[in-house]
Amino acid sequence: MAVEDALSAVLIQIGFSGGVETVLQYWFEHDSHVDRNLLALVAQLRDEVGLKCYLATSQEHRRASYLWNDLGLSNHFEGMFYSARVGFSKKTPAFYQAVGETIGIRGADSVYFDDRPEFVQYAASAGWASSLYESPACIAAHPTVTRWRSEAPRPKLGLGTGHK
Repeated sequence: MAVEDALSAVLIQIGFSGGVETVLQYWFEHDSHVDRNLLALVAQLRDEVGLKCYLATSQEHRRASYLWNDLGLSNHFEGMFYSARVGFSKKTPAFYQAVGETIGIRGADSVYFDDRPEFVQYAASAGWASSLYESPACIAAHPTVTRWRSEAPRPKLGLGTGHK
């Protein structure tokens, strides 16, 4: 079911007359926080070591499009994998397996960060090297990232998280 259809049904039930698009626009504009320090680190790692960075997020199609296009995350990452597109929730190892197959994630050549411990665990159970994200500093200090920075530049895969 499309988000518009589901939301329309709920708005009718609660008696809201403002319209689906009004609610969606409010949601998109007020529930998005872009961490500029993280984007700066991503740009630095892409330049320094040729890191390929992707987003993994639990989104439906419209919100994912808003994040990718309107907020400009497409300017900072190679791609975005979101639940509605992948066909699995981030709450299952199948999400990470599907993404891994698509971009060729392989143990030592990748690291996944997420701000939700359960998603870190799901990714790990799918065979991914994964770590809890707390701040850009935890990425910069991660042993794998430190190793990449000490090696000659060559393409690597990194995967980060978007919104829950």
